[in-house]
This record gives sequence, C-alpha cells and structure tokens, in this order.
Amino acid sequence: MIRVLLPCTFLCTQVLFAQSFQNNYGAGKYEEGVAVVADLTGITTVVRHYREGYGYGVQLFRTSLSGTDPVTLDIPMPGAAFPQSAMLASDGDIVIGGSIIPLGRHDHDAFLLKVTTSGSTVWSWTSANADLEEQFLCVDVLDDGYAAGGVRRSGAESDGLIARFNGAGTLLWQNHFGTPADEQVNGIAHDADGLVAVGSKHYALGDQPDKDVFTVRTDMQGTEQWQRIWGGLEEDAATAIIARADGSFVWAGYTDSYPVGDTTAQGDRFRHVFAMAINTAGDSIWQATFGDTSRNRKAWTLLETTANELLFAGENDLAHRSDAFTIRSSSTGTLIWERTFPLQRTDRLKDLLLMPDGGFIGTGKCTGPQGGQVLLLRKNGTGQ
Repeated sequence: MIRVLLPCTFLCTQVLFAQSFQNNYGAGKYEEGVAVVADLTGITTVVRHYREGYGYGVQLFRTSLSGTDPVTLDIPMPGAAFPQSAMLASDGDIVIGGSIIPLGRHDHDAFLLKVTTSGSTVWSWTSANADLEEQFLCVDVLDDGYAAGGVRRSGAESDGLIARFNGAGTLLWQNHFGTPADEQVNGIAHDADGLVAVGSKHYALGDQPDKDVFTVRTDMQGTEQWQRIWGGLEEDAATAIIARADGSFVWAGYTDSYPVGDTTAQGDRFRHVFAMAINTAGDSIWQATFGDTSRNRKAWTLLETTANELLFAGENDLAHRSDAFTIRSSSTGTLIWERTFPLQRTDRLKDLLLMPDGGFIGTGKCTGPQGGQVLLLRKNGTGQ
C-alpha cells in the first residue's frame, strides 16, 4: 500500500510545491512522532507525549504544510497511553494503535482509537484483559475496517498478536502466533486475500541471545497460512512491511549478520538496513542490505514511491549519537541515494508519507538539550 496524500481537482499549489524543511518541536519532557498524515490544509503528527503532571498520553501535533503554525491537541485516555502507529482512514480521520496502562493497574492493554484531525474521539477499543499483557505496535487500513499487530505476553512467553476490526471499531477476531521462543509483530500489510505481518523472533542460544526476522501470513479470518524465519548468526529483525501493486510484499528492518564479509580491519561489524521482497507464498524474491563499516543503520519504516522505487527511513548511529536518514532504491533493492538529516544529538525517523509531487514527509524523534522532541521534515523527491 502506498501511503500518499491523494491529489484532487482543486489541489492547491501550496500542496504540490511547499518548501522543504526539517525541524524539532515540543515543550514536554519527552515527545516522539510515531506517525504522520496530511490533508490539503496541513500536517498532523501522532505523538507519544510525556509531561509532568500529565504522564504518558496521545497527542496530535498539527502544522501547516510548510511546518509552521504549530498546534497541539491532547487526546484524553483513562490511564498512561503509548501510541505506536497510526494511519489515515478513508474518511479523513486517524486510526491509532498502541497500548494503555489502565488506572490502578501496572500491565498494558492494547488499544485502537479513531480520532478526527481536530482531536475529537470517534470511537475507542481496548483489550481490557488483566490476565495478559497486550500491545499494538502497527496498524493497517483495510477496505472494510482495520488490522493491528503487536505482542501478547502470557507469563514469561510472548507471541505475535494480530487483530481485525470492522469500520466501527468492533473487534472481529484476534489471534496470537508463535513458538516456545518470543515473537512480536512490528509491521502489518494486506492484499485481497489476507494479511502479512513481520517482526522478530527472539530466543537464547546458550549465553548469546539471538533474534531473527519473523513473518506470518493469515487469511482475512485470522487462520494461519504460513510462517517464515530469516536471519543469520547475529541479530536480525523486521520493523515494517508494505504491499505492492504487483502482488508482492516488501519488508524492512536491520541486520547484524549480513553481508557476511562486511567488517572493519579489526573485525568489527556494523548494523545494516535489511530489506526483502516476498510473494504471497512467503518465498523470497530479492533481498538487499544497505550500509558500510563506519556507522550502524536501522530502518524503521518504508514506502513505495510513485516511480515504483522504494524509500527507507530510520537512523544511523555511532558513539551514542545518531542522525535520521532516508535511502532510496530501485524497485528491486539497488541503492540510488542516501540522505542524512542531522538536527540534534540523536535523531530518528519513524514514519513516512508520500506527497503528490513525489516528495515525502517524515516524523520521528530527536533528543537534545530540551529532551526528546518531535522530529518533522518535508523533502522533495531527491531527498533535498
């Protein structure tokens, strides 16, 4: 699925040719943009927010299409709320997935919440199960409702969690998928026949913990069709997935295992972006890594551009400092360019939105003298 602000017959020049910008915003103790959407009048960022006397909560951060005139809107919830992902619904509202620690409890319930861009709650759902710990980490908009994925913990074990909802926010089904190891779902996408979710599978091998990419396919009724695992001797994980018009899926994340020979003269390895295209049977079509032996790189999100190329975003880091980055590749994972966006001490992009002019908007987090703040940027199709 291409996440894009769709043009219309009266699309204004400001939408098409708004000037590029990058900035950090915030006035709380900790703020992070987890998702970004846009309409013809502005950009709305879904923010995980913390401030003294208020605690953790959901906030909408609204700016003009050029990043000016910021306005913040708190979304009241009965407990400490942790938004993790959001998407624009077909009616222009925003569907947000995450978790909440209800008042008087210490464990997480998963939540799905639909709000307007002006901050009014349309409906909300929580798992409300004190016997389990459940969190939604990703959401997807279907033709007739929504899907969400995350993690379900029962005792010391965790499984990947997938749930489906109708358009009114009523739960149709939820199921958990995994093995005696620990799994979680970080990204979810769909085609006409079902859902594909990706994340990580974590298990201990002696004294060395290991992590592999975990992928599961279900039909629209939640029946598992297959599971796949990819990885090497080190840590590998998928953080996001998209469905493409050709029927394939592409996921992205990071790897400490590949390329096998990519090490420094001292034998040190650096984390690379890890991406793979798969078909509906779960078979790999191609895979790619992006990186070098100077900095670690991790992709948190990706999208397909209007030219069928791919755009990955995340952070690169070295010595406890990081910069946000985007990488553009061909439709089959060949590197075209990489752009870096330094703002403060640590910067990270968590979500991207494609714009009608071929450019993109991104949001995430930057940390500096004022604490954690919302990172928001807009760039053209060449990342400038």
